[in-house]
Amino acid sequence: ELPPHQGMLFIFEKQKTQSFWMKNTYLFLDIIFIDDSHQVVGIVENAEPETLTPRRVAAPSRFVVEVIGGYAAKHGIRNGTRVTFGTLGPALP
Repeated sequence: ELPPHQGMLFIFEKQKTQSFWMKNTYLFLDIIFIDDSHQVVGIVENAEPETLTPRRVAAPSRFVVEVIGGYAAKHGIRNGTRVTFGTLGPALP
């Protein structure tokens, strides 16, 4: 179960092409890839659960957010959307 306005944030040390799989995930998820400038560079929508298929986009990213499937479309999130993370602790670059 994943509530509608919650998700998982992955922060990587360096910006590069990221890849995710859904082997132990039981829900359809939107996987949102975000670059160093905090802009969405790609979205994998409704990634099929319980698979080993690599999910990635062509552009490098530093941050990846996983939210419930359909969230990106419902909220108008698309390539170029600017992202803010709020207070996560130390300031992000």
